[in-house]
Amino acid sequence: MSTPTRRAHGAVGHSMTYDGSSINGQQKCHIAVKEMLPIVMAATVWGKFWQGLSIRFNSDNTAVVALLNAGSVKHWALMHLMRCLTFLAAKFNFVISAAHIKGVDNTLADALSRDVLGCSSA
Repeated sequence: MSTPTRRAHGAVGHSMTYDGSSINGQQKCHIAVKEMLPIVMAATVWGKFWQGLSIRFNSDNTAVVALLNAGSVKHWALMHLMRCLTFLAAKFNFVISAAHIKGVDNTLADALSRDVLGCSSA
């Protein structure tokens, strides 16, 4: 059984934050998988509040932005995460879109992923 090892990802929205721990072996994952995971987790946590809304995900990863806007990709793990997100969008009735932001402008989510803000509950 895998156990959480360290802070790994974060998301910000509607004056709420989400941060999560990595699982052993996640460090070897493709960077786009690491960037997509907090998007799916945010939809899992906040999706019920998004009913009837159009939700734009901002990411500093161009591959993730392309995936979110296209809805398809050849990489199996990314496609699995996209299917999970699509399921959540259907379940909670929200529409997905994405926009690219510069990495230097993604400071709050990056701070959450590094627990710079001291938000970790671990």
